Amino acid sequence: MAVVAVLGVLPVVAGTGVASANPALCGMVVSQSTTLTSDVGPCDGTAIEVTANNVVLNLGGKRVLGVAGATGEGPGILVAGRTGVTVRNGTVRHFDAGVAIEGGSGNIVQGVTAKDNIGTGDYGDGIVVFFSHRNRILNNVADHNGPYGGIDIVGNADENVVEGNRVVNNNIPSGVAHPGAPQTQQDDGIRVEALGPNATPDRNVVRGNTVLANGLDGIAGFPNAKDNQILGNTVRDNGFLGNARRGDGIHVFGFAARNLVQGNTVQNNARHGIRVDPTPVIEPNVQNRILGNVVTGNGTDPGEGEDGYDLSDGNRFCDGNLWQGNQHVTEDPVAGVDCYN
Repeated sequence: MAVVAVLGVLPVVAGTGVASANPALCGMVVSQSTTLTSDVGPCDGTAIEVTANNVVLNLGGKRVLGVAGATGEGPGILVAGRTGVTVRNGTVRHFDAGVAIEGGSGNIVQGVTAKDNIGTGDYGDGIVVFFSHRNRILNNVADHNGPYGGIDIVGNADENVVEGNRVVNNNIPSGVAHPGAPQTQQDDGIRVEALGPNATPDRNVVRGNTVLANGLDGIAGFPNAKDNQILGNTVRDNGFLGNARRGDGIHVFGFAARNLVQGNTVQNNARHGIRVDPTPVIEPNVQNRILGNVVTGNGTDPGEGEDGYDLSDGNRFCDGNLWQGNQHVTEDPVAGVDCYN
């Protein structure tokens, strides 16, 4: 069953097999499990919004298209305040963000290619989870999105799993100027980002992803991100476009606490392989653990002003952080102690 937009009437989709190759489908509202049968768009606003719980939006291998070069469209597919929704199997391109999950919990994005989604304001991501818990972002491709990241977990967003994704070439400069460059490169492959001290992403898992050639950091855990796990990822060739600083393979910012970085392969990134920023010792349980990673050949950019190392901890004596069993060649020296054993 379907009612399709004609002459600007908002389409409501309730059923299966409803799409036609018609830009009038832009603004589609999905309230029951739905499979697209052809492309949607190009759209100058959000193409599809899911408004019911426990439904499947199967893109059917089709494309959901925005207007190339435009901004301000919002996300291509929006899942707001929903639970148990699955979005799968297709391409979302040329929006401010490809797929956005906002609020709600327990949703899945799987087998989606999010490409060339370039935004302004709150958006600028291939796939983004805002203030939503226990979602799974599985086996997607995030390619050339920005200026924030390929896949982003933002705010009070807990117990999400980002697994098996290919996250490449997210390298769009932002419009924020800094001395010496007109636009700042801050585009990460995968970022786990808090929004202030009272909105923190905790207990998320970033596992088994391939993260290549992104503009700044490959995987970034922002301040106040706590108890997250970064496990078994391949992180290579990131950070060569940073113009305020070069990027790291895996970057754990100051005030990020009790995070586990284990079993990753981190090679040929522009600045450091794995970097933990300094945190003033205001509590004894910072205790990030960096265990059993293969971290070689980093700090390869000859234009990098700061020396690059495979392993680097900005905390005095690596206070509170445990480095153990990592295969590496170079390490950022800590006077009087080798804390990278």
